[in-house]
Amino acid sequence: MGKETDKLHPLTADQLVRLAAVKIREAVKAGPDKASLSTTESYMVAIAACDRRYLPKAQEVTPTPDLWDSLDDRQRAAVLHYLNAH
Repeated sequence: MGKETDKLHPLTADQLVRLAAVKIREAVKAGPDKASLSTTESYMVAIAACDRRYLPKAQEVTPTPDLWDSLDDRQRAAVLHYLNAH
């Protein structure tokens, strides 16, 4: 008898958006001083929360459209998902 292995099931695009929206909610709950975010995640959270305190110091004065342009499609969709839920 051969050993069966589980196949990896990639997440759907919708699931990836929802995971990113969860990241936003968790970061907002933690607050800007305690949130653990990558650079682009900080852009995503700052835009969604309308709070530049989530941004790295070097990007605090970066125009919002430039931050938005730095996000990938999944992150943009997560911001919209988060904003529509609030």
